[in-house]
Amino acid sequence: MSLSVVLLLAACALHAPPPGATDPVSGPIPAADAGLYSELAIDGPLEARLSRAPADVILFYGGEQRGSMETCGCPHRPRGSLARVASYVAAERAASPQTPALLLNAGEWLIEAVGFQNMPMPQLAVMDRTLAEGLIVGGWDVLNVTPKDLAGLPGVASADLDRLPLVSANIEGPHIARSRTFHLGARTIAVTGVAAPEVLAAELPGYTIHPVADALPVLQQIAAEVDGVVLLAYNSADGARMLAQRVPRVIAVIDAGGHNQAVEPFYVRNAVWALSYTLTMRLGELRLTFDASGRPGALDRHVDLDPAIPDEPILAGMQQRARAEIDGTEM
Repeated sequence: MSLSVVLLLAACALHAPPPGATDPVSGPIPAADAGLYSELAIDGPLEARLSRAPADVILFYGGEQRGSMETCGCPHRPRGSLARVASYVAAERAASPQTPALLLNAGEWLIEAVGFQNMPMPQLAVMDRTLAEGLIVGGWDVLNVTPKDLAGLPGVASADLDRLPLVSANIEGPHIARSRTFHLGARTIAVTGVAAPEVLAAELPGYTIHPVADALPVLQQIAAEVDGVVLLAYNSADGARMLAQRVPRVIAVIDAGGHNQAVEPFYVRNAVWALSYTLTMRLGELRLTFDASGRPGALDRHVDLDPAIPDEPILAGMQQRARAEIDGTEM
């Protein structure tokens, strides 16, 4: 069995739902906070999972690919993959052609390319390089940088580093922007991210990782120049909550870090808080509407990326070539 398959099966085991855990009924159903709704799209063909709910802006979100373009590798109903993300996003954009949309990654898209006793692992470096190529081809608009992603960046082709839309409000270094700004209909929205510091085997020369709380003045400066801010938060829920409470122009927080249950959205001050499903086995789709004051309402959808969602052909081909190259390094 190849290393890549072992990693994916281990991920399934580590993130299996706890006994007795249940997901909410498919919706849209009202959340506890008025103006917010949740929905699961887990059955039927792709067309049946698309939404016709009104929206001023759509935020597609996921993350935690950990260097893999593939599905979760689970033996029963494997879910995820960049190719399925691309197919679903393209179909939803075609169904809502007048609605501006972004595709956002909340973090841990790369994997630290070392193994036992910090020995370099060529297989993992190949995974990082091919995953980065897939994110570029898949049209991801923003990638939140985490310490794990920094540890995987040495595996990324130098020509691709400038093409990756990296952001962070608390990590500084080459190729990382403080935020990225988009004109979405009548609104100008900035997207940035935070990630908690952590201890890794890899050294990270040229990068500085600040505590999440230190991102407050950065976020305040970003917010002063736009109509709203979307905050991507990896393993930093407490810090992100403080930032959303202190910066009223934060309109959404995408919270990632091992979540494997659908949880209804809620407000933190003016921000809609949504949880990203681990490994992007379910793609998040946050459909925002704004009232006259600019405060968002939302339908937070989680769409299963199971075999009923077809593979986008170009990314499917890239995935097959990546698999062959990864397996070739293990011989």
